[in-house]
Amino acid sequence: MEKWDVIVIGGGPAGSQAAYECASRGMRTLLVDRNRFPREKPCGGGVSLAAENLLGECLPARVAEVRCRLLRTVHRGWKRELDYPHPFLASVRRTIFDQCLVERAIAAGAEVRDGLEAEWIDARAGHTQIQLRTTDPSPPQRENGATGRMEVRRPAQTSSCVATIVADGVAGRVSRALRGRWRPGALALCYTAEAEWDGHADDPYRQEGIEVHYAFVPMGYGWLFPKRNSIYAGLGAHLPAAGGLRHAFTEFARLNRLRFCSPVRTALVPVGGVALKVAGDGWLLAGDAAGLADPFSGEGIRYALGSGRLAGQALAACLEQGMPPTAAALAAYSRSLRTAFGTHLALARLMFTLLHRFPRALLAIYFRHDEPFRRTLDILAGRAAYADLLRWILPRLPLLALVGPAPPTGAGRHPTS
Repeated sequence: MEKWDVIVIGGGPAGSQAAYECASRGMRTLLVDRNRFPREKPCGGGVSLAAENLLGECLPARVAEVRCRLLRTVHRGWKRELDYPHPFLASVRRTIFDQCLVERAIAAGAEVRDGLEAEWIDARAGHTQIQLRTTDPSPPQRENGATGRMEVRRPAQTSSCVATIVADGVAGRVSRALRGRWRPGALALCYTAEAEWDGHADDPYRQEGIEVHYAFVPMGYGWLFPKRNSIYAGLGAHLPAAGGLRHAFTEFARLNRLRFCSPVRTALVPVGGVALKVAGDGWLLAGDAAGLADPFSGEGIRYALGSGRLAGQALAACLEQGMPPTAAALAAYSRSLRTAFGTHLALARLMFTLLHRFPRALLAIYFRHDEPFRRTLDILAGRAAYADLLRWILPRLPLLALVGPAPPTGAGRHPTS
């Protein structure tokens, strides 16, 4: 039986960051993922400046295809455009971004095996057993360039570790067994696809800006993120309101004159804030598996990277102090997670609630002023928090409770109207 200090389940941003953190601290680290890298991920591919800062290094040009500094928002034919002082978001392809993070973990000393799925977990403090099975009957071996070796081979029937970090996503089998079912209303559904567009070739907002579209679906919004030679389109809605989402996505593409050049994919996104249970005897949850995504903006990569780092630090602290990773010892991770993100995500949830209980009033505030959009971009850039945005919005909300979102002076009709 193979023995490790830590086995990380899931090779997305949370898992790769956790594996990097653990390996950097000298822990024998195995990272497994059920898919093969590079692999597709249903996602708009937006890495906020706040998320990039958590990496401690700038994304290379091969990963950050477009640096976005422009924002266009659209609601029922009216638009508002904002030129931010500096890029607030890097537009990436998840195949390349996730591969980059995996290679970073390998360079730090982690061993990575893809095509392996965790079937069950027997979690105990200091001695956790995980059964893995191959998802490919005859996996090849390959070299991973100068950054290290990604070894793909048949594993032992069972592997053991001191503890495991579970980052297998919102619908992961292992995290669901440890965490339990999601609470009602804690998920959103998204449709995404890569597309080309007819016209607007000289539109700067289709070259270095993002677009956000409201009113296509209740309790949701659409987005357009530019890549080097294409655009990623998406439409998401709170799961209870997602009944007509597939048809709405087709209409969204038609009105924006998009031609899909990839299959349409779906994904679930947590919108309920930090999960109630994120640690136990011998295990920690990170990323989407821990409920960590922004309910208002939909951003998840920032919280995946942050939670992966905190999970690795918490586990390393236990081992360095000679403490078994019991639920009590790992409660420090729960506290640090809530300190770092709990209030922020709770206020994001409040913004989400305000938007869908008082859509006319809140959209009126947004589309009459640049300031709320600018403050929202400050959040993505890591320069402000939702508390700052709410302090500006809440005094204005009662005055506009019965008012629709009138266009400001100089606002024009959107070309898709």
